[in-house]
Amino acid sequence: MIIANLEPLRRFDCDTRFPGAVMHFKHELVETSDGAGCSFTHRVHFTGPLALLWGTLVGRKIAAGFPTVMANVAKAAGRR
Repeated sequence: MIIANLEPLRRFDCDTRFPGAVMHFKHELVETSDGAGCSFTHRVHFTGPLALLWGTLVGRKIAAGFPTVMANVAKAAGRR
């Protein structure tokens, strides 16, 4: 895994190489317009000649785990 982009307290992007593809995992934290909270977004996509294969094999499993990950992030944020 390679940190492809980092903006402290705002976002970070990770790239992971697979044979014939790269998985791009993006994480973004944005303050709400009223300043009372924030939204946290995860995105994953694949590029390369085998992107469709890896997206099917790996991407769906990762995406299926997003609700649990997001609930854990929210729970941890509430403790601070």
